[in-house]
Amino acid sequence: MKILGIEWSSPQRSLALGQWSPEQGLRVLSTAPMSVGSETAYFEAFEYLEKHSGMQRAEIGAVVVGLGPGSYAGIRLAIATAYSWRLANQAKLVGISSLQAIALKAFQSGSFQQVHTVVDAQRGDSYHAVFDKSRDGKIQVTHPASLKRSGQTIPDAFSGACIAGPDPERWISGTHAGKVPCMEVFPEAQCLLEAAAPSLAGPGSHMLEPIYLRPTHFVKSPTRGVSPLHQDAGAGLSSDA
Repeated sequence: MKILGIEWSSPQRSLALGQWSPEQGLRVLSTAPMSVGSETAYFEAFEYLEKHSGMQRAEIGAVVVGLGPGSYAGIRLAIATAYSWRLANQAKLVGISSLQAIALKAFQSGSFQQVHTVVDAQRGDSYHAVFDKSRDGKIQVTHPASLKRSGQTIPDAFSGACIAGPDPERWISGTHAGKVPCMEVFPEAQCLLEAAAPSLAGPGSHMLEPIYLRPTHFVKSPTRGVSPLHQDAGAGLSSDA
């Protein structure tokens, strides 16, 4: 089965194409970066994947999407693109946290036992999650993604940890400064495929939703009644008119 990975939650967007089977597992065939703001970037990147992998569009049987947290517009666009593949190819959909992709890339780049992932949540806030690596190499989330308000620092990290994200040093203060290694890591579509490999044998998701941790508040507008002017105008009308 051919799998398309779409990671658009950060300024460095990317696509990846892989092949998966229960017997052989996952093999990444090709990756392609994308430029943000270009209307044709997706089509150009996808044509690059086709050319360098030799696959046909009809072969794509699953789409893995980075659900964030991150750029809300980019994530929604990625989800819409995944739905188009489901309509065209009946492809199964798999959603993966973009923070998990960051953690996987950081673990691959260094000998860490723990990775603190942190990304910009706007308004001076950040999204933070902690991932641990067990002795058998499995990666699991030990502190799920949470919203850190402006001024809040991430929890203390021990000596075998690192802080990873698009701009990790921005979020370090106090006891962390100069003591915990930082690694600039953007989520990548290739890491999405690798993180999704254990889920590819399943049925997939019927619905994909962005990971948006900021509470949503709705303010109801006051009810506006009929003005006396409209009442007077209606009073002069006859049912015989």
